Amino acid sequence: MRNEEYCKSWGIEHDLSSPYHHEANGYAEVAVKSMKNLVKKICPYKTVRNEPFFKALLEYRNTPRKDGLSPAQWFFGTSKRTKHPVIHKKDIRDKIREADRLAVKLRERAKDQHDSRARKLEQLEPGTVVRVQHHLTKRWDLIGTVMEVKPRGQSYLVQSETGRLYWRNRKFIRPYFPSEEDKDDNPKRAGSGAGNGSAGSGLRRSERDRSKPDRFKS
Repeated sequence: MRNEEYCKSWGIEHDLSSPYHHEANGYAEVAVKSMKNLVKKICPYKTVRNEPFFKALLEYRNTPRKDGLSPAQWFFGTSKRTKHPVIHKKDIRDKIREADRLAVKLRERAKDQHDSRARKLEQLEPGTVVRVQHHLTKRWDLIGTVMEVKPRGQSYLVQSETGRLYWRNRKFIRPYFPSEEDKDDNPKRAGSGAGNGSAGSGLRRSERDRSKPDRFKS
């Protein structure tokens, strides 16, 4: 609650990523991975309350990345003082601007590559009945209703039949088309449909006479 009040007072738009969708939170995932590797190398007992870890963290903040700038240079505009000698450059603003332009180009290239092989999913409106994929079983066995759509149109708040709320990315949601059995069991839910499509028919067993295989013949 305090975080929401702080963001509101300073005009910060706190946009959360969807659960179980790591692609939408790539920078944070990379940072967590780097810190885990640092803890494994420095802290044998997986504790960070020791001097070696603090020294290693300081060196990590001073280490240049692929763009030639360290996290300290990005944040403070200069390198921090450590146990190792560091060349302090007086003005790196031109280098920061060049690295920023390069980062924008890389993001645009990555987006173009993703869009070239991705399939565009239609946006769902509030009130649409949908199926939600379970993140562990990968089965589409959860049925709910779209309650809210985030501004970007990729994350949806879905309320299940039990009243529980789920934030899910669009790739884990698809419109619900009731089968004939669902219509008989729950005509109310089947009548609502998917909001933007027609109801499909359920799977039916063939009524043709089937001959037994040769191995079962006497």
